[in-house]
Amino acid sequence: MITSKKIKEVIKNSKLPKGFELSFFIDRTDGQTSVYLCMFKKHSYDEIIAIVRFGIYVDGIFISDLNVKKKFRKTGIGTFLVSISEELLKKFGCKEVSLYSESDWHMKWYESLGYKIIKDDKDYNSVYVFLKKEI
Repeated sequence: MITSKKIKEVIKNSKLPKGFELSFFIDRTDGQTSVYLCMFKKHSYDEIIAIVRFGIYVDGIFISDLNVKKKFRKTGIGTFLVSISEELLKKFGCKEVSLYSESDWHMKWYESLGYKIIKDDKDYNSVYVFLKKEI
């Protein structure tokens, strides 16, 4: 079960990017659990720098909604958020995690983090690529 205590423990032991802090909240709705990790500049909580959502849902275990503000991209923050999400999911007993990407650049980035393409889907003239990783 996903608990605040376990999340705090993992965050405390993680190597946060210098000058940043991480906060979280848990949403338990309709038998599903989502965890949101929010990255802030240290001592500056009025601006979210990056956010990721992960959770255990009816149709699987997913990392979703990864967003990093443009001026903070390519600094390792996105990689850190995916990595700590995987670490937390593993701590909660998960063996694999899935996600989807709509862009080639993001798909290649996720592949560089160890994700494998499992399915391509066409929907509304967009290509959704589903990826999976054992953790």
